[in-house]
Amino acid sequence: MTTRDTLCSAHNIHALGVSYLCNVLDRAGCTILEWNTIVDHHFQIFTRIHDKYLMIAVRTSCHPETGTIDASTLETLVRESEERGALPHFAGISVAPLDTDELEVDGITEGREYHVSFSGISAVGNPELLAVNV
Repeated sequence: MTTRDTLCSAHNIHALGVSYLCNVLDRAGCTILEWNTIVDHHFQIFTRIHDKYLMIAVRTSCHPETGTIDASTLETLVRESEERGALPHFAGISVAPLDTDELEVDGITEGREYHVSFSGISAVGNPELLAVNV
């Protein structure tokens, strides 16, 4: 495995998205209780804002793709959120280097600046749940 292979891995792309979202949540006044960068884990961030708990699945892809979640993982997220008294949420993130005009990006490398794009955190699962806007 070369350094370039390591830097361009799905794990590092995912970790960039999780780190970005943790920073957004922190600035919004959330208390991050747990976080992880495991790509296929059903959630990455467990947080509290005011008196609400959120369990957030984060998926990150390189531009032009946006991270998505599969049905099985979504079911696990909803089930564990209910067990922990949390509201299940999802954030799909897209990253692209600022210094490229390419339409598709293969990965990320150190020492570059990136544009991170996501349309917010969406409540998932039970449609009666009230989404907490962050």
